[in-house]
Amino acid sequence: MSIENVIAGLEAFVPTEEDDDTCKLYEIFAGLQPLAPELRKPVIPAILSLIERYPEAELGSPGPLVHELESIPGYQPFLRESVLRQPTDLSTWMVNRILNSELPQDIRAGWLTVLSEVTKHPLASKILRRTATHFLQRQAAR
Repeated sequence: MSIENVIAGLEAFVPTEEDDDTCKLYEIFAGLQPLAPELRKPVIPAILSLIERYPEAELGSPGPLVHELESIPGYQPFLRESVLRQPTDLSTWMVNRILNSELPQDIRAGWLTVLSEVTKHPLASKILRRTATHFLQRQAAR
């Protein structure tokens, strides 16, 4: 499967709330596995667009979307833009996942700012705002 086919598959994907959604996503990504991670970079916007289109969908935890993103060097600036544009459960969780790693203080502060923005973002649900607040509290205790 080519990168173009993967992008088309992600653009056409509609969650069904069935157990096989994550299986379908893993199938879409199967053709990328032989490619070096840096060659997969063109799929980053399509992955994040899918997450943004379905902000409350259960797309895995972490699941195929997160696994694929985290395997691609340089995905973090795209994630930051996505969260600031349309925060979702999955993208906010990914920010917290980044914050759980060892980071230089300036990078950590930047991600904390992103998480703080979710707590007041007009497109964030009340539940997501609470989740982001909880993440911030937990990160403050680290």
